[in-house]
Amino acid sequence: MDSPASVSPEEVGILPAGLISYDSQNPLGREGTCAEFIVNWLSDAGIDAKLIHDPFPNRPQVLAIIGDKSHDVDHLVLNGPTDIVHRATTSGGPSIRLRVS
Repeated sequence: MDSPASVSPEEVGILPAGLISYDSQNPLGREGTCAEFIVNWLSDAGIDAKLIHDPFPNRPQVLAIIGDKSHDVDHLVLNGPTDIVHRATTSGGPSIRLRVS
């Protein structure tokens, strides 16, 4: 993957298209494969990322660090859920279209 400043429109769609391909709905705790996809996507982009299995081993969280890993600098934390999508189906389920322009 190119640096963020030179990402093509096709590459921009890879992350959301991948995310919506997983049935990560809850309360069934299915977000593990979605979290793994995010870690792989970040790693492919050259970003240090890993899964955190505490405190819930079956519901991993994503940790990614960009830049200085020192404890002597301020850090920004972005936190969001990965358990929000019902996978689109061809049998009358929701239809999701992604257009990048």
